[in-house]
Formats: sequence, C-alpha cells, structure tokens
Amino acid sequence: MGLARSFKMGMVSAGGYHHHIGYNTWQGEGAPPAPPDALGLKALGFVLPTPDAWQRFLARLQEIGIAYNETDEGVLIHDPSQNTLLFSAAVSSPRVYGVNA
Repeated sequence: MGLARSFKMGMVSAGGYHHHIGYNTWQGEGAPPAPPDALGLKALGFVLPTPDAWQRFLARLQEIGIAYNETDEGVLIHDPSQNTLLFSAAVSSPRVYGVNA
C-alpha cells in the first residue's frame, strides 16, 4: 500500500504489483456520508486468493482493531462514507456481493 499524505491519496496493491486500486479524499475528508438515495459507490468486494491470505487478513483486522461483521458471504466493513466493503475468501465460483455469478 502506498500513501501520499500531502496529496491525500493512496494506492492499494497485492502480489507486488504497483497498484490495483487508487483512492483519494481530495474533496471528501470530513464530509458527512451521502444521503441513502444519492448516486455513487455503495459497495465494493475483494476476494482474497488463498486460505493463508484470508487468515492473515482476519488477523490484521484484529491487530489494528477495525470493526467488522462476519456474514455467510465474508467480512463486511463500512468505510467513513458508509460504503460497504465485502472481503471474502476465494471460492470455486465467482461471487458478486452475495450473488453467485
């Protein structure tokens, strides 16, 4: 993961790649969550590729004290804007936020 605090942005990576997802808070730091009927991101899913990666992820959540809910689909976390992040372990068929694809 990379952070550029002076630019209020970061990048998340896996497997040594330079970045897979970039994010920023240029216009949203400290802003209240959007109203429920607003357009925009509501949920995002991440699939961890191995049981070992899954166990390391769960241990890291515990270590840093991130609040989460365990469900049949995986682990749900809410970011400061109340977007839902679903983390799950790899399964034989792809899943899209609780729906088999």
